[in-house]
Amino acid sequence: MQYPDYIHWCSWSSRVSLELPFRFEEGEEDRENACATYSENTGGDGGPGTMVMSRVTSVPVDQEEAFIKLAEESSRIPPEAACTRRDTYADGVPALEQELSFVDERVGGPVVRRELFAQIGNLVFSLAALIPRDRAAAQQQELDHTFGSLRFVLIPALERYGRTFCHGGAQVSVHIPTDWDVQEISEQQVRFFGPPSAQHDDYRPTFSVALGKPEGFGDEWLEGFLDQIRANMAESYRNFTIDSLTTISLSSLVEAHVMQYRWEPEPGLAFVQIQALIVVDMFRMYLINAASLEPLAETYLPVFEEILRSLRILGQPPTG
Repeated sequence: MQYPDYIHWCSWSSRVSLELPFRFEEGEEDRENACATYSENTGGDGGPGTMVMSRVTSVPVDQEEAFIKLAEESSRIPPEAACTRRDTYADGVPALEQELSFVDERVGGPVVRRELFAQIGNLVFSLAALIPRDRAAAQQQELDHTFGSLRFVLIPALERYGRTFCHGGAQVSVHIPTDWDVQEISEQQVRFFGPPSAQHDDYRPTFSVALGKPEGFGDEWLEGFLDQIRANMAESYRNFTIDSLTTISLSSLVEAHVMQYRWEPEPGLAFVQIQALIVVDMFRMYLINAASLEPLAETYLPVFEEILRSLRILGQPPTG
């Protein structure tokens, strides 16, 4: 597969999902302190690399702006640090981002600490990057992406905020338009419904994600499985036509094998649909289906692609 520039990491300890440059490695997952760390592999050049930490902190339910207080407390450590701060958003949630410049004896020189704090309910989420100052300028664009990729992993299954939706059964996170609704079809399947179209009898486009177990594994099996799906659909779907076959690399280090097709269940009624297959490993496979009436396809095909590209595989939530 073609590896993406940024890799998705999910921490159930900190309830944070993010994308880091490919050269970063997972460090410690600390459930007791609700945090996770990631370190930059500098390739043995002798210099210290950037460290990234995500964390979640529980606060009293009546402290609606606790994230501001925690940001202010952090900005005073160390006391001699120079700090700049700005209001921003993280995954659609109001947040504070700040940068501190100081000398860190543990690193052995001057550093920049970039931090972000956001709050949902009684949970304050934070992300911090400790960057050697001589690397800060070169890494700014990459860290802009990382901070912008931040998602908060909230379970139970149907809890959502803004455009982010997480489902523990299907083990996924996706970005869904805020005017779309969600329905849990089964423990491992969810379906999203777009707004009704008054010009088409209130028809609503759909996008569904289902987790299952593959019957086989490996490239040869996958190729044969995809061919069989297309052959079966050609036999059973009236006026079945394939528009395109593509492969999309996702940041969770998986490939989505995508088929766009159209068919007519009856004369005068035509659909344009997307089917994507994602094989994660020998035990997990995702089947994704999206459907639009043909007259609405120009509007919703780009939406389907955006949702698909936003999909991240979270892995099994902890049971304890």
